Amino acid sequence: MVSRFPRFHHVPSAQSSSFKISRRRWLGLMVSALACSFGIQSQAHAQAADDANAPRLLQVNSIKFSPDGKLLVAGMNQIQGKKMLKRQMRLWDVATGNALQTVDGPNNMDMGVAFSPDGKLLAGVGIAALDGNMTGSEVNLWSVPGGKPVRHLTVEPHEMVLGLAFAPDGKTLAGGSIVEKDGAAQGQVRLWIVGTGIVKKTIAGLQGSPGGLAYSPDGKWLAAPTQVVQGDKVTASEVRLWNSDSGQLAHTFSIPGVVVEALAFTPDAKALAIKAATVDAKGEVGYSTVKLWDVTTGKLQWNFDEVGVSSLVQSIAFSGDGKWFVAAGVSFGRNVRNRIWVWSMTPDANGGLNLVNTWTPTSQNPDADDLANPSGGLVAALAPDDKTVAVGLGTGDVQLIDLQTGQVLRTFTNPVE
Repeated sequence: MVSRFPRFHHVPSAQSSSFKISRRRWLGLMVSALACSFGIQSQAHAQAADDANAPRLLQVNSIKFSPDGKLLVAGMNQIQGKKMLKRQMRLWDVATGNALQTVDGPNNMDMGVAFSPDGKLLAGVGIAALDGNMTGSEVNLWSVPGGKPVRHLTVEPHEMVLGLAFAPDGKTLAGGSIVEKDGAAQGQVRLWIVGTGIVKKTIAGLQGSPGGLAYSPDGKWLAAPTQVVQGDKVTASEVRLWNSDSGQLAHTFSIPGVVVEALAFTPDAKALAIKAATVDAKGEVGYSTVKLWDVTTGKLQWNFDEVGVSSLVQSIAFSGDGKWFVAAGVSFGRNVRNRIWVWSMTPDANGGLNLVNTWTPTSQNPDADDLANPSGGLVAALAPDDKTVAVGLGTGDVQLIDLQTGQVLRTFTNPVE
């Protein structure tokens, strides 16, 4: 249950002017974007005096390598006490660790960043929040490495875009969002033409948040999650696969008892990993589970049980060569710990996938105790060289870690500006 996470921040109020739905259903619909994944703080409970005396900190919310591995970008939220100040994106040179560019994005909560396949564009999405309520979102494109605004993409009023993915050919950008339709919150997937910013197609009629969407590496499929809601409860999720050329629905497979939050295709596009939050019989959202599904048959291939029964996984990714699978998040137990898990994707003699490494990245920020309060947890991205992983901590630390040894190879400069 969400109430088991006392160190995470308050969930934004469901009683905004845009979405008039119950708190329980709000948790079910928004968990992937708000309740668990990003640890968003509610400004409604902030105390101005405490905020004024608190240090300003950065929460790293999303992190990506450029396709050539030379650049690293992080989407961050700058906070002071319990107050969200602004959203920033910072670009680093991977070889030196030096910051190249800082962009203050529109709105004050980062919801994701993505490089175009040619590495020349950076897409970012942010949500405006006031007193714990969400009032709108913007999707923008910037040039790389200059950081100059290139294009603003069409978004409806009060539409909450919660995740982005470029098609492998770079011509289309997909965004998963929630929008108000006929007085109810509905999920949808938008497909924008990158060259014009115009919406090419909208896939509507989804339940909950489809923010964790993904294109298959061969460009054939676009996958997004949707929830099965019975009454006031989320009871299951569906993963839907559309033909990316025609936009026609090709496959649907159901996963009971979970809210799917993120998807990642294997490099050969034959299997799909899902990160999900468990849902009990009362509709209460719990800890994370990570599974591998066959794309064609929709059958479960493997449970990555080593994440345990008391973890919040925030990022999943496959290495480009398909040899490794990485998950990153927060493990709860006697102590709260940031955690990275690494599995070999080479089956053992029994056909199993073995956990080969697990590490606990720690903050070097003297103003933040990431072990006592993850403050947003841990996000990660695998480098294109398949040898290193970049991690962003909720405390603002950004580190480059050796995939085999867990050694911190570099800490990126990340001042609060």
